[in-house]
Amino acid sequence: MSEVTFELSTPIYQGTEEIKTLTIKRPTLKIIKLIGTPFKVSAKEDEFDIRADRLAQYISKCCALPPSVIDDIDAYDYVQLAGVFAAFFDRSPAAATTN
Repeated sequence: MSEVTFELSTPIYQGTEEIKTLTIKRPTLKIIKLIGTPFKVSAKEDEFDIRADRLAQYISKCCALPPSVIDDIDAYDYVQLAGVFAAFFDRSPAAATTN
């Protein structure tokens, strides 16, 4: 799966264009090297911290939208998108079921 479609609960706008759905391309090593990882994993396997600035850059790059548009994403959608991006970095069975 090279792309994921994500329905926003609250639309965002690029100029006058309303955006209700994001098409997210899977991040590549090039993007990871450019931005760094969007999460910091703690010593406990099941805990991680979202690096908000990096995740916003991932959303911008992988959705081909400018940062100014991404900045308007609703907090609920942002947290849900964090889960989408976490799944890109985790191939465990638990991650596969959250997609």
